[in-house]
Amino acid sequence: MQIDPNAIYRPEDVKAILKIGRMTLGYACKSGKLKFAQQGRQRFFRGQWLLDYVDNSVIQNQAQTQTV
Repeated sequence: MQIDPNAIYRPEDVKAILKIGRMTLGYACKSGKLKFAQQGRQRFFRGQWLLDYVDNSVIQNQAQTQTV
């Protein structure tokens, strides 16, 4: 599935696209690793923010494997 950088995604969409669970999504948001906008109780995610999150995760995994 492709992520459109200009699209707006809901949490259910993000979980399905990234294949992560509710707890992982919550941790990513609370830790500041995944940006989101909030209106009331609703969270929204721009596609570019999802791409940034994935890019940063890949970079961190590569750094960890190089130091081991």
